[in-house]
Amino acid sequence: MTTAGNTLKLDEISLARVRAGAYHISYSGKVPAGAALLLGVPDARNAMDVTHKRSGHLIDRSNLGKFLSLIGTAGLWGQKARCRLYLKQGGSTVAASNEVTFDCPTRPLVFRHHPGPTLGLARAELSSLTYAAENPHGAQGRYLEFPTIDGCAYFRDGRTGKLEVSDRMRGLVCTSYIAAVWGLAASSGGPITWTGSEIASCAGAPFFCKDVGLKDQPLAAIKAYLRAHGSETFLVGSKSHIVLVVRGFVHDFTTAPRKGYNHRSVDSWHPKAHLWTVGKPSRQF
Repeated sequence: MTTAGNTLKLDEISLARVRAGAYHISYSGKVPAGAALLLGVPDARNAMDVTHKRSGHLIDRSNLGKFLSLIGTAGLWGQKARCRLYLKQGGSTVAASNEVTFDCPTRPLVFRHHPGPTLGLARAELSSLTYAAENPHGAQGRYLEFPTIDGCAYFRDGRTGKLEVSDRMRGLVCTSYIAAVWGLAASSGGPITWTGSEIASCAGAPFFCKDVGLKDQPLAAIKAYLRAHGSETFLVGSKSHIVLVVRGFVHDFTTAPRKGYNHRSVDSWHPKAHLWTVGKPSRQF
């Protein structure tokens, strides 16, 4: 096999929308007949076969999971990584391209069971997530990509549709937390874009909330009802926030009392003064 130094040119790697494969990776040059083409992160010891992929698009949805697994194996979540193309023929593997760096996504979540109020995570892992938005009002919040990729739920930028690469934004906002509990894919006009009141009032799919007679009511009336129904699950929303109440405890992503996931009793819940709506979803936890 003739390599003549770096025979292939690996182009600059950029993030793409997840539905397009999450990364745009391409190269120029010709692969010798009979040789296999490997993409290594950072080297041939941690590589994947891309022989039969188009030179202009090495990663797509069919092999994205494998590429992400290389990042995980190398322990590079949320970091800059190096990669290179290699040619393999027989027992010989040689570097065949220049080295290029790229941004790795922040570490995904691996659910231990079907998502619920705690997303199937240990409390320490759940508490490590932040309130991930461009401002305290939840603008351009981050959410989880569903369906999962090889069992992993990756964080995604709600504005760009690209994987989140900053650990500073590894988290959720109030609506994307509720979507994660229900395992909902983000969609235009879907629940992630709704107000809390709209979520709690959702009589049809995906929440199928029963109207309990509390719409746009003051907090005191809401708390009295929740105390009287302490064994049930409710979605409680205002025009600017949504919480999940399960068996007398409030779960949500917000900026106070801590920035990120919060879990407290109904009596310890002291949100800003809003009018609230209560809905009883068909799924009870």
